[in-house]
Amino acid sequence: MSVSIGIVHTAYYLPEPVDDVRSWGQRTKQSA
Repeated sequence: MSVSIGIVHTAYYLPEPVDDVRSWGQRTKQSA
């Protein structure tokens, strides 16, 4: 779980497609 949260945090900080990151983050949050 810690790893997943870390990845999501890093993705949010990085200037990457927020749409993709948001979608993935939401899915992970629901799964968790």
